[in-house]
Amino acid sequence: AILADYQTALRTVTYTNSSVAPNTATRTIEFIIHDGTDNSLPFTRDILIIPIVEPPVITVPGGGSSATLTYTEGDGQVAIEAGFNASDADDTNLEGATLSITSNYVNGEDMLAFEDQSGITATFDVGTGSITLQGTASISDYQAAVRVITYENTSENPSNLPRTIILNVNDGDANSNDITITLIVVPVNDAPQITGTPTALNYPESSGPVVLDDALLPSDVDNTELASATVSIIDNYQASEDVLGFTDQLNIVGLFDANSGILSLTGQATVGDYQIALRSVTYENLQDIADLSVRTVEIIINDGELESNIFAREIFIEEVEDPVIVYEVVTPDGDLMNDTWVIDGIGQFPNNTVRVFNRWNSLVYKQQAYDNQLTAWSGDANEGFSSGALPDGTYFYTVDLGDGSKIREGFLVLKRK
Repeated sequence: AILADYQTALRTVTYTNSSVAPNTATRTIEFIIHDGTDNSLPFTRDILIIPIVEPPVITVPGGGSSATLTYTEGDGQVAIEAGFNASDADDTNLEGATLSITSNYVNGEDMLAFEDQSGITATFDVGTGSITLQGTASISDYQAAVRVITYENTSENPSNLPRTIILNVNDGDANSNDITITLIVVPVNDAPQITGTPTALNYPESSGPVVLDDALLPSDVDNTELASATVSIIDNYQASEDVLGFTDQLNIVGLFDANSGILSLTGQATVGDYQIALRSVTYENLQDIADLSVRTVEIIINDGELESNIFAREIFIEEVEDPVIVYEVVTPDGDLMNDTWVIDGIGQFPNNTVRVFNRWNSLVYKQQAYDNQLTAWSGDANEGFSSGALPDGTYFYTVDLGDGSKIREGFLVLKRK
């Protein structure tokens, strides 16, 4: 070919380096042309290889750069991306990694954690929601490290706003691409809780209504309102004696079931209102001579979905000795006033014996285990030669309580008309 054609041809020769991590030694290119008889003098030209830094590449399973993690309240520490993969075409090591919650981060609620390993240490910035891994380590070590970074939500009432998490690594020269992880936080309704006075309530007989517990403390970490509560006497309930009292208030209505010993409170109201209501519940024993068995009262609150723990308080019934008062008149005329002989407090002494004597000191009436209901005296004789209704008059009596105390004695008047 003519010289011009060779000139054109030689000017089209190219050099290419196909490596992503090329050898940087200088290449020397030598050109020689030949006219068919002799070679030309050589012409040389150097090629300087300038490497371009290749950034690391990170992916999630399937090779993508996005993922979704669903976290349910109470799950504890959960690995954020256990399928994380990393590679670097021109480096065998990585120098760092960063994982940041970039949207809807809640300080004091969202926690990222990592246990130092393989020369890699971590720092979590609670102010920004970012965890930074540092230290030179192999790509495989960093891959293993990133896979065990965990997320935990420590709140019992977490925000349900979706978080965005951005993950990238660095090889000392360049940052990798970003992986975007969408974190879905699913709150779970927590049961309410109730506490109160840990010691028993001491209830003296005949005390009337007494507040059951003025230190009851209901709470609910994820609800501001409650729907109901029950107060139940579960041990040794006496239907004829025990009463739980409540006055409707604050949109809360109470109903006491005397058959079961259960007081039910219903009505949507704030936790604070239920606290006030529960602290107003009273216990009363209606009997002067009460069954002294220890009562156990259980209190449960409900937020409309879940019941609370059970708070229990015992009630100790304290026996109180009522004074014995002998009424000294009997008028059995059917007007329901003094129709029988009343001795207040006699029921406390089941071993008692009462006697009535006429003016000649003859025993006309005697009764053991006297009480004011079943054995009450209405003026009839049951001793001596007399029987039936005794005549009006003044009689002498003795009351022996059977407890070793001094015998009570005196006069009583019997008058029918």
